[in-house]
Amino acid sequence: MYLNDYNTYKYNSIDDIIDCDVVIYINCSNNNLTSLPENMNFPLLRNFYCGENKLVSLPENMDKSFPLLQGLYCDYNKLVSLPENMNFPNLHHFYCHNNKLVSLPENMDFPLLNHFYCSNNNLTTLPICIMDLRNLQYIEYNGNPIELSPQLTRFIQRINTGSVTKINVYGDTQNGHNTNIQISVRDSINRITCRRDIPKFVAET
Repeated sequence: MYLNDYNTYKYNSIDDIIDCDVVIYINCSNNNLTSLPENMNFPLLRNFYCGENKLVSLPENMDKSFPLLQGLYCDYNKLVSLPENMNFPNLHHFYCHNNKLVSLPENMDFPLLNHFYCSNNNLTTLPICIMDLRNLQYIEYNGNPIELSPQLTRFIQRINTGSVTKINVYGDTQNGHNTNIQISVRDSINRITCRRDIPKFVAET
């Protein structure tokens, strides 16, 4: 289901489209949406694209609305927070980059997540539930004032074992956040640059 037209009409609301038993794909990106319906019901939905809108929040019961969701793409909005309870047992891709997030929920449950993009927000840390993901293959969180922590140090050690194949983290040097994480991640990644799928990290000054 496509609810976007990059050249002409822009939706301000999709409140009339809340329930369908057969839809597996919704793309409502590149509109003027400021909110999403709270009572959506798409039991077979696999991918939901709502990027490039003006969303400031997501529905609290989104995981109940999309129980089989595999891809959630809410990048390029104005999100300042995410629902406290996000339980998506089938989610593989989660894109929330280029928003205004200051934190991520501690109790997100994405056991199959393998691609996570949260770059260009205002995050100072990553929740343990993300760093403990065992299927994670790619994480990108550059453009955040991330601070080094014991949990993040252990996460970097996982990178050294090769369980996380790609990582992109630079810290937000444009806003003066040139933290120790840059050097720590640089040293960790440079030790395994023999693997072709891991780009060499160069710390900014």
